Amino acid sequence: GLAAFDEQGQALGAVEEVWNTGPVPNLVVRGGPGGELLVPFAEDFVVKVDLPARKVVLKVPELK
Repeated sequence: GLAAFDEQGQALGAVEEVWNTGPVPNLVVRGGPGGELLVPFAEDFVVKVDLPARKVVLKVPELK
């Protein structure tokens, strides 16, 4: 999968799965310091997808 980073360039892990469980697919990011992350594959959360570089930049949803 693609390497995942936050907007500050910190590694989040790698996109290992895509779950199509609703109207918006979710990226499953594993292997980073924060454990498993589920990030909606939507404009509000996906900043950039760079396929040649095999990386994605994400805004991680805040948990409240």
